[in-house]
Amino acid sequence: MIRYLKYAIVASLLLFPSVSLSAHAAGGGSEPEDKAVTRITGSKIYVAVTGLNIPIAEWDGFSGMVAVDVGLEIADNDMRKKAVATMPRIRDSLRRSIHSYMNGTYMPGTVPNLVMMGDRMQRVIDHSLGEGVAKVTIASAIIHPYS
Repeated sequence: MIRYLKYAIVASLLLFPSVSLSAHAAGGGSEPEDKAVTRITGSKIYVAVTGLNIPIAEWDGFSGMVAVDVGLEIADNDMRKKAVATMPRIRDSLRRSIHSYMNGTYMPGTVPNLVMMGDRMQRVIDHSLGEGVAKVTIASAIIHPYS
């Protein structure tokens, strides 16, 4: 019973960011203003990708979850608009790259290798937007272990 509850919690956390951004992705309104991003950096070239929640799987179920916030520094205005317009695809590709690391290379109970995670995400962004268009910056990575 507890295992199914964990699955339900993980599923709801994975779906929440997609639901909250669906109005923007469908063209509802202009660029969303994220006040937290404005406080972090005054840069106009910074595009935040927040709420990347990935479960950490083990052989007997989930051992926890990692929450990652990423920033993309995109100098070209047109490419930045393209990145914002294709944010659901970018979020999905970033989530998949982190998921492959967390459930392949990462050993639960240890500190994640942020350099390796950043390299994987940079490759994905280079593939999506073009090489050298955007620079990936990890703003935060927090492990939430299940008790």
